Amino acid sequence: MLQIFSILLEDSCQVNNGGCDSNAACSHDASTNIVVCSCKNGYVNSGTDSLIKCTGMSLKGHHIRMLEDVFELLDACQVNNGGCDSNATCSHDASTNGVVCSCKNGFVNTGCGTTVKCTGIISNLVCFT
Repeated sequence: MLQIFSILLEDSCQVNNGGCDSNAACSHDASTNIVVCSCKNGYVNSGTDSLIKCTGMSLKGHHIRMLEDVFELLDACQVNNGGCDSNATCSHDASTNGVVCSCKNGFVNTGCGTTVKCTGIISNLVCFT
């Protein structure tokens, strides 16, 4: 009998900072399931809209009023499969803003706790005549 396991992970931002740069703060928009990366104070985005890279600013000889750069990334499941195993499907739990990892057909969860590790099913076929 095949059992399907789904494990609810924490908020998307708790997995690899939601895919945000290490100098960015991650937040999660519950209405759209989109991760939002905001460069921390003293940093500005030097990347692109889909790849946020927060770098420090040189203040030599300049008076700069810092404004927080905010950019939206793709759906959290589109960044590293939401932190799910490659043999798992990533989806969202709207009530917790968490990522849900579910093993694909033909795979079972062999992980521990909140770690989902999907391994292929090995069937021991016994024939009776």
